[in-house]
Amino acid sequence: MRVWTRYAATAALVLTATTGCGGGSDSGGAAHARPFSEQSVGAVLKAARADMRSLKAARITGTTTGSNGQQEILDIQADRRGHCRGTITESGIGGATFLATNGKVWLKGDVAYLAEQMSSYARAESILRRMHNRWLEVDGGEIGSWCDLDHYVSSNEKLIRSHNREVKGVGEVAGEKAVLVASHKDGNQLTVWVAETSPHYFLRVALSDQAGSDLVAVSFSKFDEPLEVEAPPPSQVLRIGGSRA
Repeated sequence: MRVWTRYAATAALVLTATTGCGGGSDSGGAAHARPFSEQSVGAVLKAARADMRSLKAARITGTTTGSNGQQEILDIQADRRGHCRGTITESGIGGATFLATNGKVWLKGDVAYLAEQMSSYARAESILRRMHNRWLEVDGGEIGSWCDLDHYVSSNEKLIRSHNREVKGVGEVAGEKAVLVASHKDGNQLTVWVAETSPHYFLRVALSDQAGSDLVAVSFSKFDEPLEVEAPPPSQVLRIGGSRA
């Protein structure tokens, strides 16, 4: 099944761009003696990376906007035990709900939306006729990566190598004070909101164009809140013999 590759790729690019510690950093205790908002961009991002790596669970909401104005919206909750649930919606088409636990992933959604996602799959028509509001068990694929918290904070792949990151002051996200870090590349601006108080989690990450419109915006909340996900009852699951969708 072709599953929302554009969101996964774009979100990964935006989020991994924040985790390099380029742009200068302070050493010794002097940097940490200053208020967090006055520390170097390297120190701010280093602190955010460390705290995000210790995160046990979070809610992640994201929106991508295409050149034609079409939007994809992702809303998930995930933890490091492999529990995950969420929704994906595409404007003008529809959406789907997905669950993940114990290494398995299930989804169900609007027939029109699933048909669009499964358009290249030979057995799509047969599968859709049989679903009848049941859950479809699928390979993890992109959904599995969305449920991996490290997918959003990996420092191993620096997909954007920017040398002009800078701390731009203090703002707010949902009433919480945040240090703003901005970077420019190819005419676009990447802005990261890092919680001013410890733990210094990412609160929001946005990639905007020259006009200031968000191309990608990802927000984090519900940090470390317990998450329980139950597998759908077997009677409500459609399993596909052999290769799955």
